[in-house]
Amino acid sequence: MKKQTHYWEVLKKDAETCFRIGQNVHQNRKAAAEDPGFEAQYNAELAKHGLQQDFCRGTAAAAA
Repeated sequence: MKKQTHYWEVLKKDAETCFRIGQNVHQNRKAAAEDPGFEAQYNAELAKHGLQQDFCRGTAAAAA
């Protein structure tokens, strides 16, 4: 029974994370449509943290 509860908790956390990622993507697309300089600012912010945008997937990845 404990395994089953853990499974559903993990599944719930995964769904919450996917929802938040979707919200973030939506916000970024909306901001990019409203502000032509958004993409450059976003990439600069990622670079500050040692990340770069993976354009194939639209996600942030660690800079190599």
